[in-house]
Amino acid sequence: MYCIHREEAPDRWIQDFCFKTELRAFVRARVMSKVNNCNYRVVDQESSNVIAVLRQGKDLFM
Repeated sequence: MYCIHREEAPDRWIQDFCFKTELRAFVRARVMSKVNNCNYRVVDQESSNVIAVLRQGKDLFM
């Protein structure tokens, strides 16, 4: 499972949604980042690794 987290404050992330595939999680995080103009990240739930960070809709891959 891949979860998207929204940055509520610096270094404070809130889990929003979880998806079965990395692609669905990434697309949802990108859309939400552009719509809400805030930072999101995609996290692999099994390993807790950050897969991607999206800052106001711009991709920053890890």
